[in-house]
Amino acid sequence: MEGLKHGIQDARKKYTLLTTFDVRNAFNTASWGLILRRLREKDISTYLTNLIASYLSERKVGMARLNRELTAGFPQESVLGPTLWNVLYDNVFELEFPAGVQICGYADDLAIIANADRKEEVELNANEAMSMISVRMMENGLKLAPEKTEALMANIRISWNLRLEGTQIAVKRKLKTVSIAATQVISGTPPIDLLAEKRKLMFQKRSGYENSGKARKRTIQKWQEEWDSHVDTAQWTKRLIPNISQWITCKFRNTNYFFMQALTGHESFTAYTHQISKTVNDRCRYCGDTDTLEHTLFSCIRCEVRRGAAKVYLGKDTDTHV
Repeated sequence: MEGLKHGIQDARKKYTLLTTFDVRNAFNTASWGLILRRLREKDISTYLTNLIASYLSERKVGMARLNRELTAGFPQESVLGPTLWNVLYDNVFELEFPAGVQICGYADDLAIIANADRKEEVELNANEAMSMISVRMMENGLKLAPEKTEALMANIRISWNLRLEGTQIAVKRKLKTVSIAATQVISGTPPIDLLAEKRKLMFQKRSGYENSGKARKRTIQKWQEEWDSHVDTAQWTKRLIPNISQWITCKFRNTNYFFMQALTGHESFTAYTHQISKTVNDRCRYCGDTDTLEHTLFSCIRCEVRRGAAKVYLGKDTDTHV
C-alpha cells in the first residue's frame, strides 16, 4: 500500500494510469525447481537450500486410487509459503521499466503506475512495462490472466490502446474488487464517513454514555439505509444479512469456514466444482437438482430438518432468507 500511495503522490504529470494484474492460479503453480534455482542465484547457503529442497521433496497428493507427485505450489497461510513465493517473485520487481513507470505488489497482487505529460507516452510505456512483466512471469513459470487485468484512468473519454499478450485491456474509472459495502457489513465496521459523523456529534455534545448510545443508534440507522440502497452490488450478502443491527449484535456471529462457504458458494457445491472441472456434473447427490449454494440453503431435502428447526427457533420463515 505504501508503494501504491507514493506512486500516486509522485504522479505530477498530466496523465496517470494504474494497471492491476492477476496471476493465474498463482500459489498452486509456483515451481519448486525454479524456487531452488533462485535460492542458489541469491547465494543462499547450501545448508538452507538443501533443507528447503528436502522439505519440498517426495510430496504427493492423492484421491481414492490416484496419486500424483507434487512439483509445484505450497500451502497457503503457511509460515514458509510467503517467503518461498517472494524468492520466486522478487525478480519481477528488479525489472528496469521505462521512465515514469513504477511497480508495487502485495503477495500475488501486482500493479504498475505509469505517468507522463503525453497520453501517447503513457500508453507506450505502460504497454512496454506490461510486456516486460509478462515475459518475466513466463521465465518464472507463472502466467498472467489478461482477461482479469484492468486499468484505471480518471479521464476514460480518451481512447486507450493497452494490450497484454494480445488481449485488449479495458480502461475504467474504478476497479472491480470485493464489494466494500459487503466487507464492512460482514466485519461489523461502519463506513468511514458515518464513523466520522458519529465522532463529530459526540465531540460537539461532549456526550456521556446516553448520547454516545444515541450517536451509535443513528449511525447504524444511516448505515442500514445505505445498505438497503445498494441495488447493483452485494445482493447475495444482503440476502444473508438483511438487518445490520441484528447481525452486529448477534452473539453467534462468526466468520468461520462454513460462513465463508455460504458467502462465496465455492468448494462445497458441485455447481462450482463442475465449473472448474473438478467434478463430472453439477448435480446434487441427495436430490438431483443443480447443487448451488442457494439450493443447499433453501430447498435441498438434505437440510429440510435443519431449516425446520431454524424456523421454529427464530420464529420466522427461512425459505428465502437466512
